[in-house]
Order: sequence, then structure tokens, then C-alpha cells
Amino acid sequence: SSPAFDARAGRRVCTRQQQGRVRALRGAGRPAPGAPPAVREGVRALGGMPQGAPWPGALLRRAAEGLQRVPRGAAAAAVAGGLVALSWLGWRRARRRARTAFNLETPVDREGTACVKEHPLILDARYGRDRPRNAVPMWVADMDLPCPPALVEAVRRRAAHPIYGYTMQDAAVWEPLRWWLRARHAWDVAPDSLVFSPSVVTSAANCVRAFTARGDGVLCFTPLYGPLQHVVEPEGRVLVSHRLRDGACGAAPDWGHLEAQLRGAPGGPRVRLVFWCSPHNPGGRVWRREEVDRLLDLCQAHGAVLVSDEIHADLTHPCWGAPHRPA
Repeated sequence: SSPAFDARAGRRVCTRQQQGRVRALRGAGRPAPGAPPAVREGVRALGGMPQGAPWPGALLRRAAEGLQRVPRGAAAAAVAGGLVALSWLGWRRARRRARTAFNLETPVDREGTACVKEHPLILDARYGRDRPRNAVPMWVADMDLPCPPALVEAVRRRAAHPIYGYTMQDAAVWEPLRWWLRARHAWDVAPDSLVFSPSVVTSAANCVRAFTARGDGVLCFTPLYGPLQHVVEPEGRVLVSHRLRDGACGAAPDWGHLEAQLRGAPGGPRVRLVFWCSPHNPGGRVWRREEVDRLLDLCQAHGAVLVSDEIHADLTHPCWGAPHRPA
């Protein structure tokens, strides 16, 4: 008989006939004298299995049917133990898969987490006290979707250690990132080119301090994610705005005006740094390869450092017709 499917539990479970075989195995399963350790452990594992555990149907069926075909005795116990061990391993794999399954359908209650997007103080300051109380907060890039289960489990494992002292970014930390950039974007990044930073905005502020001096110009393509613009003037730099215009593929720079801004007007600030969002924020515009190359050429010709915020690079939509090209 094939395993039944429990719709409420969302998992495969044993039929009554198979459960009866399992109960018989639990009661009579004893490792034979001289059986290999793995077999003995398999039999013991079966005896310790909780009732109603989500056994993988195919493995359990193989084990139960195999037991009916072999004679009693040491050989039978050895075969039974091996099959049970196989089923036990399959059950463990099924449990691991269940823990790493994504659930994007069940709403997550964020009450009590000091969530910024729904915090009354923030909403009152932005939209007033008379704002609709049932409005959906879509003003900030904060999705109400749970983090991947593997990430949650890794944080839990680390949090279980009682000391949260200073740590270093071990070299092994960068290997998954390098693999992802190579596989996803055909970009091979040297390990010594990677530097840890707590956030994109912190990185932007550090670049302003490192590559410009007081009175220098920092050019931004507007409209632009606000915090990137807010790190310019507090550092004593001049914010130079380049308004994107409507183009055939969406928002686009005015290349002639951009070159004039990079060249600088007599007596005006010299642009030493350019903030570039790729894809652009807001709007999600995916810049084409020729646009990125043209911007790089202009920055190089006029001695400006290009700082590219590519945090949304993996969320591009194929409708744009162009893949993300790292700057």
C-alpha cells in the first residue's frame, strides 16, 4: 500500500497497515548477536522513534516489505536493522527538509518587535495623526516575509553560545559571496577586495570621507534613495543633483548635462564622487551595459570616483530585457 497524505499536517504519513508493521518492529526489533554496530543502532533507533513521526513512505515500505520476505534469525535481524537504519536516515532527511521549507503564505505578527514601518511615532511624524489607521505601510523597503529557515537556524546556533564578544570575519566567510557573484553575475572578485561594512549607508558615508575633501561635489542621480543624499552635506561636501529624464527604456541620464556637471563650472564645486544605484532606487531601472560603460568612461575622464549601490542586484525583473551588470 502507498503512503497516505495528511493534508492538515502537510506531510506524508504511514497507512494503518504500515503503522502496524512499525509497531511490530518496535516491539520485536532486537539486534542479533554479532550484528554490525550500524545495524544495532538502526534497530534501537526504531524502538525510540516517536509515534506519528513523519516517516518517508518509500523507505518505510521497503523496510516493512523486506522484513516479510526474510526468515527469522540473525540474518533476518541484520537485514531488518539495515533497512530500519536506512528508513531512520530518510526520516532525518525529511525532518531537515521540513525545517528548511519556505512558508510565504502565513502572515507573521510583528507586534512587540519595534518594527519601524508600523511604529506609531514614525507614522505620525510622516503622515500625521489623522492618517487612516488601516493603511498598509509600503513607505519603506521592509517586507513582511520571514527570513530563510537556514539563516534563522544559523543565528539560533550562534546565539546559543553565551558569549557575544568581538569577532573577526574569517576568510571562509567570503567564499559563499565570491561564489554567488561569480555564478550569478560572472564577476570574479579577489578575496582581498572585500571589506566588511555594517550597512550600505555606512559604506557610502565612509566613501565620502575617504575620497573627497570639504567643499568637493558629490553627484547623485535623482530621484534617489534619501539616506544616500543625507550623508553628503553633513560632511561638508556639496550635493550636486542630476535629475534623470524619461528615456526610451525608462529613466536615463542626460549625458550632455552630466558631462558638463562632471567638468564643473568656473568657481563651482568639483565633482569628485558619484553615487550610482544599480538597479536604481526608486524605480528599479536596470542599467544597460552600454550605459554603465559610458558612465565609467566619464568618471575616469574627469577624475571622479564611482560608488555603486547594488544591494538590489538580485531582484531584477526579466521584463527589462537586460541583466544586471556590476559597475
